[in-house]
Parts: sequence; C-alpha cells; structure tokens
Amino acid sequence: MSALRRVALCCGLLLPLSSCYSGVDFDEQFTGASGSESEGDFDGGWDAGSAGDGDPGGDGDGDSGGDGDSGGDGDGDGDPGDGDPSCGDGELQPGEECDEGDLNGSGACTEACTTNVCGDGYVGPGEGCDDGNAINDDDCTNECKLSSCGDGAVQGSELCDDGNADNSDACLDTCTPASCGDGFVEEGVEECDDENASNEDACLSDCSAATCGDGFVGPGEACDDGNANNGDACTNSCALASCGDGIVQPGEDCDDGNNMNNDACLNACVANVCGDGFKHQGVEACDDGNNKNNDACLNSCVAATCGDGFKHQGVEACDDGNNQNNDACLNSCVAATCGDGFKQQGVEQCDDGDNQSHDGCSGACVLEVPNNNYCAVVANWDPTWAGWEQQVLVRTNQKRAAGANCHSQGVFGPAPPLVMHAALRCSARKHSRDMVVRDFFAHVNPDNQQPWTRMSLAGYPWSLAGENIAAGQATPAAVVNAWMDSDGHCANLMNPNFEEIGVGYYPGGDYAHYWTQNFGTQ
Repeated sequence: MSALRRVALCCGLLLPLSSCYSGVDFDEQFTGASGSESEGDFDGGWDAGSAGDGDPGGDGDGDSGGDGDSGGDGDGDGDPGDGDPSCGDGELQPGEECDEGDLNGSGACTEACTTNVCGDGYVGPGEGCDDGNAINDDDCTNECKLSSCGDGAVQGSELCDDGNADNSDACLDTCTPASCGDGFVEEGVEECDDENASNEDACLSDCSAATCGDGFVGPGEACDDGNANNGDACTNSCALASCGDGIVQPGEDCDDGNNMNNDACLNACVANVCGDGFKHQGVEACDDGNNKNNDACLNSCVAATCGDGFKHQGVEACDDGNNQNNDACLNSCVAATCGDGFKQQGVEQCDDGDNQSHDGCSGACVLEVPNNNYCAVVANWDPTWAGWEQQVLVRTNQKRAAGANCHSQGVFGPAPPLVMHAALRCSARKHSRDMVVRDFFAHVNPDNQQPWTRMSLAGYPWSLAGENIAAGQATPAAVVNAWMDSDGHCANLMNPNFEEIGVGYYPGGDYAHYWTQNFGTQ
C-alpha cells in the first residue's frame, strides 16, 4: 500500500432477510199588405101584394075577385081595379126598393126591385161575384170578390192564406205552408233557407246555419268531424290538424304551437332531448347534436370543462376527470411533465417545480434523497459528487449486463439493471460522509449501526439488503473495478436478486475518496 495513495475495501456485506324528459245569417224579410176579412149578412127581399074582395053589383050572377094583382072598388059593379103594381116597369111602386125598368140583376137594382147588395145572389156594380152565401172558402168571398191567394181566405187548392205577402211567416205568398227548403227563412223557426239540400254551404239541409262542429264541411272549413276532440285529424276549429297548431295529435310527441326550438317541444313536434341539436333553454347548457365528447359540448349536453373526464380537442392536452395532480394529467388538464411541481406517481420520484439538481430532487425529477430528517444532511449535494455517483450506477449495470466470474462466490450470468433509489442513496451518502467526518472505515459505524439499520432509518423497506464500501479510488471506474476484483464485493454487485441501489461518494479523510454502495430489494 503506497503512502501516496491508499485504497481499502471492506468485505461486502449481505443480509438475506425476508420481511416485508260565421255562418252567414240570411234574413229575407218580405213585407206585404195585410188584408182584412169581413163577413156580412145580407137579407134582401120584398113584400108586395094586396087583396081585395069585391062584391060586384048587378044581378048577382057573376062574382069576380082580385087575388092581389088587382082590386075592386067594392062598388059591386064588377069593374077591375085601377092600380096593379109591376116590378120592372120602371116605376117605383110601394113595396119596391127600386125599379130601373129593364132589370137583369147586374145593376144597382135587382130583378126583384130591391137594392143590389153583396150576398143577395146578384152580381152588382163593384162586385166581382155574388154567390148569395156566407161561405168564405169557396170561389166567392163574403165581400163579393173572386177568391184569390192573399185574400186571407183559404179557397180551393190553397193550403193556407194569411192575407199578406210576407214569406217569412208560416204561409208563403203562394198560399202554401212555409217549409225548410222553400228558399224563404221562416222567422223563429228557421235560421236559414237556401232552397237546396246541400250541407256543404252556409245553410244546412235542415235550415240551420252551418257551424264548425256540425259534422258538415262548410265554407271556410278544412274539415268538420262533428266532435269536440282536439286530438284527432280535425281540430275543434275545423282546421286540419298539423304540427304547430298547438294541439297534440297522434304521431306527435308534443305541440306547443310556437316556432321555438329551444323549449321543451321542437318545431317538428318532437320532445326536446339531449342530442337533438337544439339547446333546451334552462335545461341544457349546450346541444350540438353529435355523439362526440371531445368537443365543446359533451353528449350529456353539458359544456366541456377541465375535469369532466373528456379531452376537449384543441383546448385540453388531457382530461382524466379526477382531482389528482400526481398522475399523467394535472387538474389543469395539462399533461404532467417533470418540473411542473407535481410528482407523477409511478413515473417521477419527485418534482419540486425547479430545474435544479442536488437539492433533493434532480432536474430529471429523480428523488435524490427522501425528504426526512435523517436524510436532510445529504440532500443538497455537490453536483460533481452526484455525477460520480451516477457514473458508478452506469458502470455497475454494465458489469451486471455482461455477467461475471466472482471466483469463490461463483459465476454470475447477466443480471437486470439496478435502479437508483433515493433512500438507498441517502444511507450510502450518509455512510460515506460519516466515515470521513468520524474517521473510520467499516460497515458498522461508531454508533454500532449496521447497513440495514441505516437503510431503514433512511426510509427503505428492504427485504434483501447488501453493502459495498471502498476508500482511496479516485474515479468511478476505479472503484467499480476494485469491487469486481473482490469476490465478495463482486457477488453483491452481480446479485440478480437485488433490484435497487444507492451510491454515496464523499471526499476527504485519510483516503481522500470514500465510496458506498447500498443494494436492496423491497
């Protein structure tokens, strides 16, 4: 051992332990003269005649007498009377009302020398007829007029005669009874009368005015089903049912009768639902009518927001829908990266949000040492020292990949690479520093702590643990080679059961350079 350069190896220690939603109202009013009826009793007659008895004088052998046409003077001489009246001789005699001479019954004086009056059986001046009776319903009225329609008397073929020309009552001016279909509106009985049997105009065949709901399609009506059901093909207003009329008919989900698509019922009479492309005001935040969740509107008609679990394309880098910042996607929907200040679980050992190394968390988000009181003294490490520790890890994994003959400890085939673990680095650094500070070189420190005790204090939950130490080697290559040349150290370094490692370098002391390798498996 040279005085200028001292190197030392301590036996490698291995502890194999196991724990661990209108009709039209047609009002025809006919006015006419009203007639009057009168009945008269006519009594025409005459009384004429005289009787005389004469006793003629003389020899008494002859009697003559008068029978009322002539009279004797009663002188008994048998001379005829001298004053027999005669109707029609043009001379008015007692017992005559009149005598116009040539009597034919049609003048002012009848053939019986009585004044011609209505009802005497003689047609006189001003009379159209005179049948000498008081019957008014024959061809001659009691007023000695020829019977006619409108005279107020029902004669011959007349069914009625009210003596007026009004067609709006029960008897027409044709002396026939009013009836539905005669073309005249009978007041108080008929609403209309258009003289036809059509039910498709303003007046029905029963002379009632056409109205919506009578079951007949009239003017201005598109339909008329005669019921009060608004939910069929014809509405109560006699319009054909259609979407937008405000009435829900078969085949329609709804019908609110407006032109708005942002309420509960669309213009197509379909209920507004999420995904129809129409935003239901007050219910939906949005509705883009597609099945995409990666745009501004989710399929649930909720506006896309960070944290909804759907990546908003072109806006969010990610969205995992949770409130964790320690996974691949931060709560701000930004992909987790080293240096964002959030430790990505399973990926990063640490992330303090800065770009500094050797402050406990490296720029590569590798936890240099645990953040605990035990490791605080070795957290802020010199970058050169940390660099040498990393080189030792690289060279160690190169050796493991190649396999090695550790002679008395056996031949080792290629082993998986080791991963730097913060707690093991802590225990390794602390031991290298402790050996310098307290001037010793051994696996057990002055406090009688074994390597695995120090690993536990650093926070490493080991089930298998081992340690290599060395002193005096000036480079990472030199120390790794030295360990490979020592059977026990070689066996620790090549042990395939180890999965993690911690390397600690600290300069100073008698040997100038102190090195520690802590191996472990959890």
